[in-house]
Amino acid sequence: MSDDQPPITWGISAQPSPKAPQKPKRGKAGCLGCAGILALVVVIGIAANAGSKKTGAPAAKATPAPQTAAKVPSPAATAPLPPLSLPPTHLAPVVNRARAASILTSNDAYYQQEFNRGVEVILARGQAGSFDAFHAWQQKASQDIQPGTDAFRQADAEFDASDEPSSIGDWRDDNTVVQSDLFALANDGLGVGGPDDTQARQKVQADIAQMKTDMATADADAAKVRNGQ
Repeated sequence: MSDDQPPITWGISAQPSPKAPQKPKRGKAGCLGCAGILALVVVIGIAANAGSKKTGAPAAKATPAPQTAAKVPSPAATAPLPPLSLPPTHLAPVVNRARAASILTSNDAYYQQEFNRGVEVILARGQAGSFDAFHAWQQKASQDIQPGTDAFRQADAEFDASDEPSSIGDWRDDNTVVQSDLFALANDGLGVGGPDDTQARQKVQADIAQMKTDMATADADAAKVRNGQ
């Protein structure tokens, strides 16, 4: 036997050695298992949903009615209304009306006399001794309010709420206008005899005309008080 001849086997054929079984790859087998479980869960969920539809969906919750804020009345609506000024229910006695009218008329005359005295001393400015007379008048007339206030109070006391005529309130307002005319004269008189003498004297004449109009109104108010109007 030469060295080149293969070895002789006696009736036993050569078998390949068995290979160890390989473990399945987790990438595919694991995913297939997860997919099966997920599919089962989906099927169960669909079946449960179908069953709930067959047995009827739960009643929908009632939607609560929208709430609106309670209206809060405004202070003007809740505040008590002021008492109305009612007209007199009857005519005041003649004696009371006459007494009240006399008080008001006398006060009109008082302011008219004071006004006239002012015109006199103002137009005399520049003459000897005229300054003292004007100065004394001007100091008093420029702030002489109290006589009108006292006259109204005295006249008003002759009435009560049931018989007071509305004209007494008109007189009070118009008496204030008369006083303002007096104050304007006291101010305009300061310019008479000065560098603007001409313009100052024109203002005095305008004050005289205005006082005439306003005093007539105040006297008319006093006459209405006498009549109970």
